[in-house]
Amino acid sequence: MKKSCCLVFVGVALFLTAPCAHAISLADLITTNGSITVDDKSFSGFRVNSLSALNGATPASASGIDVTGVAISGEEGLRFASNFIAPLPSGSFSLSMSYTVSVLNSGRALSDMTMAGDPSGPANSLSGNASAFLSTSANFTFGGNQLHSQIGLPQTHGDFQTPQTNVLVDTRMDLAASTTPGVPSPASFTFLTETFSQTAAIPEPSTLLLFLTGLIGLARACRLRS
Repeated sequence: MKKSCCLVFVGVALFLTAPCAHAISLADLITTNGSITVDDKSFSGFRVNSLSALNGATPASASGIDVTGVAISGEEGLRFASNFIAPLPSGSFSLSMSYTVSVLNSGRALSDMTMAGDPSGPANSLSGNASAFLSTSANFTFGGNQLHSQIGLPQTHGDFQTPQTNVLVDTRMDLAASTTPGVPSPASFTFLTETFSQTAAIPEPSTLLLFLTGLIGLARACRLRS
């Protein structure tokens, strides 16, 4: 009986302490100046710079966008979910939002970013497109500062030229119903994920100098003793 009680107690304790990923609306994150922490990364400073939903397009406001912390293939980040849609015959949707991602572990730094979504619409069309811009001095090794998730290319990945302790990300989504003769189609997303991985931080020059000075001092002390 005691053993059963102990097992039940342990099970309850694990349940209460297990991480629980739950969605919070983008509007709530903005109004409460809220943040989301996933492992050693913090996401904060959420803003909607602009949002336009015309002719039946959705969502009509930031309250219709759910944000969840996610961990995917060793990378941590955010999932933005909603019924993002520009319906026929002339719906259009555009969104610009931003946030800052920071590494909580001082010994680590952001090394890369992946953007993925499920764009739907006419093949080979830019009527369903999302982009993530690095609004800081950070750039990707391929020379640009943006990633895309669009019809025909739902996922892109980029390595930072240099590791970053924090990055300001500006995400934009543009959807427009296609009125191409013979193939009219709405454009949509149901989710968009932006994830980051990390590497060991590169010490600042002053830190390296202090470390080398210490090594030289230690070497001299050893010589004097010998």
